Amino acid sequence: ARGPVAGLEAPLRMRVVTGIGIAIVRPSMPSLVALWLPRRVGVATAAFSNGLLIGEILPAALTVPWVLALTGGSWEWAMAFWSVPVAVTAAGVYFGTAHEPRAAGRPAPLWIPDWRDPVTWRLGITLGCASAIYFGLNAFIPDYLRTTHRPELITPSLTSLNLFQLPASFIVAGLSKFVLGRRWPFIATGILTVAAMAAFVVLPGIWQVIAVGVAGYAAAQVFMLVLALPPRLAKADDVHRLTAGITTFRYWIGVRAPAGPGALWAPADRRPAVHRLLH
Repeated sequence: ARGPVAGLEAPLRMRVVTGIGIAIVRPSMPSLVALWLPRRVGVATAAFSNGLLIGEILPAALTVPWVLALTGGSWEWAMAFWSVPVAVTAAGVYFGTAHEPRAAGRPAPLWIPDWRDPVTWRLGITLGCASAIYFGLNAFIPDYLRTTHRPELITPSLTSLNLFQLPASFIVAGLSKFVLGRRWPFIATGILTVAAMAAFVVLPGIWQVIAVGVAGYAAAQVFMLVLALPPRLAKADDVHRLTAGITTFRYWIGVRAPAGPGALWAPADRRPAVHRLLH
């Protein structure tokens, strides 16, 4: 490997490459929805969001007990195994969809997000806060449950956090006329998140697992509601800019926001590292 990732360990280099792929896919999907299914935005958004969720859950659930056993414990072959669906999908898109060249004389589309657009900020901050809840819970739950002497709930809680996200896609698909572009679903998911977090702290045992799942559902619901808006709010050849701006806010807030509470929660000897992450 050459360039800025040459000095990194092989697994980390693979993460960098995978992250670049994710950064390309996320703004692309709403743009494809606007081009291919402009009259079925809710169903199309739910479909690709559901695919993203299942793509997160299956490798995490099956790699250790099944895939590594098939590959003789090799992480390289395990990565190759999970790359096969990606390659098949890419081939299907390339060979199964028509290429539409840009009309002669038509200017090339812009690519830098419009940071002066208040819609970009509102949707980006909304999605970033939902992502902060999801990423924060993934990091916070194991440590919290160990500290409260309930380590047996770690795996069920993390599983619940991810599995409860799946119903959100069916709600967006089936009730798109009632939830897309409306204010009340965002208010409802905010209230639901606060109630779920209070229940997680107060209630015991299995109720904590359910509460985490409800918070995961709320975060996924906001994720899908926000990503369904660019095809409805922007022109077909400008959806990618709005989505890219929203996604930038999502990861900037989603990664940094949990570090603040982490600095308060972390033991004193680990706080300097958390503070460096914040700055």
